[in-house]
Amino acid sequence: MSNTFPFGNELSQAESWLGHMNAKSTNWYVFYDGGLSVICGYHSFIFLGLESLTIAVVRFYGCGVSVGLPVGKLFGAAGANARAARRVEHGHGIISNAYDVASTIEMEQAQRSAGEGMALYQRMQSGYPNFMQALQPFSLSDLAGMSGAVAGAHIELGAAAGSYIIEGGVSPVYFRKSIVNTGDGLVNAGLGMLSGVWSVERWYNLYLELGASAQASCAIKDQIPGYAQPYRQIADVHPIIAQLPPAGCSISETEFNPASLLPQ
Repeated sequence: MSNTFPFGNELSQAESWLGHMNAKSTNWYVFYDGGLSVICGYHSFIFLGLESLTIAVVRFYGCGVSVGLPVGKLFGAAGANARAARRVEHGHGIISNAYDVASTIEMEQAQRSAGEGMALYQRMQSGYPNFMQALQPFSLSDLAGMSGAVAGAHIELGAAAGSYIIEGGVSPVYFRKSIVNTGDGLVNAGLGMLSGVWSVERWYNLYLELGASAQASCAIKDQIPGYAQPYRQIADVHPIIAQLPPAGCSISETEFNPASLLPQ
């Protein structure tokens, strides 16, 4: 299988693979959406495949070093300075478990209210989505059950913000990325390092979801191109996907030539 888009798949048969859980992508947006972790716990993310048109709530479950243990060495290894480490040690005694629980419930309620893929996408866009170029293309199916690690890299206690280094896979390593949290991520979630597994909690097929809303415009007279382009709604989606006709629109209706989109 090719390691570049469309990964050996046929563009003329996009419905057979695009938007599926096993559709691969090298380029992703990842949004940190909170968590709950002291010794064992989880971190919650939203993953969006820019070459697969899949979006999912993904959690990392693991156990490991907590902020209650000496963190100077941990933060030094993660790239933070000694002042940041001391600030975390001091602040840890102030932040209560009640704050953790209340914030976790609020985050989970917000995730559940995003009942469709585009609602989840809007939740991601309301914060700070991080662009990630994977070391190896992977799908949500690959991600489900993948081993990995999450480490706190920088914490701002007062602002409830920080960054986390995430990693997926062992041999091969599929991705390694520093993820900034500027939204609902909990200060007391993951001020340390966890090793564990990735879990895909729920996922959506944006190829079908966006296509369904545009099928009425499969072919519009005097429009160039002669069909709607709903996938342009996704920021930084692969340029070939952006030009695809809506799912459910036939080649005969649109006169779409998939070969015209591929590099010559």
